[in-house]
Amino acid sequence: MLERYLLIMLALIFAGSIGAFFLFVAILPVVGVAAVLTGLIAMFGLGFFAGRAPDAISDLFGKPESGLADQDEAIAIADRGVDAVGLAG
Repeated sequence: MLERYLLIMLALIFAGSIGAFFLFVAILPVVGVAAVLTGLIAMFGLGFFAGRAPDAISDLFGKPESGLADQDEAIAIADRGVDAVGLAG
C-alpha cells in the first residue's frame, strides 16, 4: 500500500515538474532538440545495424535485379577543348 502511494506521488511530482518546466521554457526549442536527438539516435541505430550485418541494409531496401552496370554501353565524354599549355603560359 505504501509503495503504491509513493509511486502515485512520484508520478504526480514528475508530471508537475514537467508542467512547471514548460511554463518557463518555450515548447518550440524543446521540440527542436527532441527532433535532432531522435535523428541522431536513428542514425546511430542504423549505423549499428549496418555494421553488425552489412548485407542487411540491402536486404532491407530490396536487392536490385542486376547489380552490375551495362558493360556494352559506351560512355560519352564531351570534349571541352581546354588548352592546358595556353592556360599555364
